[in-house]
Amino acid sequence: MRIALLSPGSSIHTRRWANGLSAAGHEVYVLSVNPFQNGYNPAVTCERLPFCAPAGYLLNRSALRRTIDRIAPKVVNVHYASSNAFLARALLPMPLLVSVWGSDVFEFPERSILHRRLLVGNLAKATRISSTSVTMAARVQRILPGAAVDVVPFGVDTELFAPRPARPPRDTITIGTIKGLDPRYGIDVLMRAFKQTREEIGSAPRLRLRIIGDGPQRDDLRALARRLQIDDVTSFEGHINHDAVPAALREIDIFANLSRSESFGVSILEAGACGVPVVVSDAPGPAEVTRHGETGYITPIDDAKAVARAFASLINSPEKRAIMGSAGRALVIQEYSWNRSVKLMQASYTNTIADYANSCQRFG
Repeated sequence: MRIALLSPGSSIHTRRWANGLSAAGHEVYVLSVNPFQNGYNPAVTCERLPFCAPAGYLLNRSALRRTIDRIAPKVVNVHYASSNAFLARALLPMPLLVSVWGSDVFEFPERSILHRRLLVGNLAKATRISSTSVTMAARVQRILPGAAVDVVPFGVDTELFAPRPARPPRDTITIGTIKGLDPRYGIDVLMRAFKQTREEIGSAPRLRLRIIGDGPQRDDLRALARRLQIDDVTSFEGHINHDAVPAALREIDIFANLSRSESFGVSILEAGACGVPVVVSDAPGPAEVTRHGETGYITPIDDAKAVARAFASLINSPEKRAIMGSAGRALVIQEYSWNRSVKLMQASYTNTIADYANSCQRFG
């Protein structure tokens, strides 16, 4: 079918959906208020709307209508329920699937009563809604009771994200994370837990901490590493492109995601696909994609002692790391593969088109 995505052109998630749907045989157009980045398949048509954010979410209404009239898609998939969904209200009536991302339904409506009313109005205009997680779908249902919500996770390419070849045991165990350096992601908790683990484990095996990502806490976290006296074994490696993530994960023995709040856990699934056991917080998103005691350990938010115990359990047992890593990959293949996600999104489009046709029949 012909599909229009109204979505941030610079986002890796937009590129993955556009390329995946194109590879599945659909004619895909990506419309964006923001600039595009490279990486789109040649078959995907990318068109930037004339006015930039934030004013563009209001000023692009006429341009968006003209573009959609010219393209004539079977369905429009709007990514982000606040800004882009507000702009997409100019397109009604037509089959409209709104995909929620996280902050748009968890943070945006908490800013004020007006923000909440705007979000409710945007969601109410959607024919259907899609969510990357069960947790976020439940949140949408609380905001808009009775909404038709499909759970369509960000899947993982299990050919790209695959375990490293077998290699001899090493005397160094690497604990790592790939997250933004932002307070919500609990990098400080990871560092304190690593400090405790290092003190309890001693000098054998040697431990290293890799922190991959960038953000507003970078300098504060570097200072914390010095205060904790772990700066000699901690590397801050900055932002890496998504295509470099699989290789980075294959050099990590234990993956940590200790978010204080997060609506999904795609980085956890990517680590699992690479056969890496995980230690995560019990924030809803990370906990949803982790099987405690099977693919890794779920620990209370902000509990560095519990995290250190989980690290020690995995460090002291290479067999446990291997078993949990294998179980993590099996979970991703079964429930979170990219092919499955594309099929679920296609089904959501089909349901959106059918629901819109039914509503037209009911209301003439």
